[in-house]
Amino acid sequence: DDPEENATAYLAGGHYYKYRASSLGFGFTAYIFMKLRSFSRFQALRKNQLLAYYDRLKPILEDIASCDAVKAGPARDYYFLAQFEAGQRELVDAHHYGYAADLASLLRKAGHANRDLDARVRSVNQALTDAVYFSTSRQSDYEEFIDVRDLPRYKQIHDDFLSNFMSFEFFLKYIGLGMTDEDPKVKDISALTR
Repeated sequence: DDPEENATAYLAGGHYYKYRASSLGFGFTAYIFMKLRSFSRFQALRKNQLLAYYDRLKPILEDIASCDAVKAGPARDYYFLAQFEAGQRELVDAHHYGYAADLASLLRKAGHANRDLDARVRSVNQALTDAVYFSTSRQSDYEEFIDVRDLPRYKQIHDDFLSNFMSFEFFLKYIGLGMTDEDPKVKDISALTR
């Protein structure tokens, strides 16, 4: 891999505490997902994207680890193996959230939804709603953004976001196209220009 060519992907999923994305759209793009080669890189990407919003999410994230489903999960420790940062509360909370998002998604898909876990995941994602740009996801006008106030009218997208955002299940269905280089002369703001 050429580090210069892949700088965006490395920074978005960097294992370094000091690298944080400027927006949730920065890291969750098709280009960056194509560069992921391991689960630990995916977890690092989610962690680093989430940390930019930690102050806003702190009370909710701190509560995630106390959920019985998260405490009892047999694979929970696997989420920490490659990059556990002892003593840094933000990182521990972000790792727990990645696990909780995946677990909630898996349980729901298997028909064994856990209401307590789902409610906690949905509360985090609700708090992140205004930090994400949503496309209509329709072929005829996919480049158009949905105003966040109108998002509930797009029931499927809205529910998928609240229930599954940051889980692998969400990214099987939705992914950002990425952004072109910004041209300040362009006044039209859409999913293709920003």
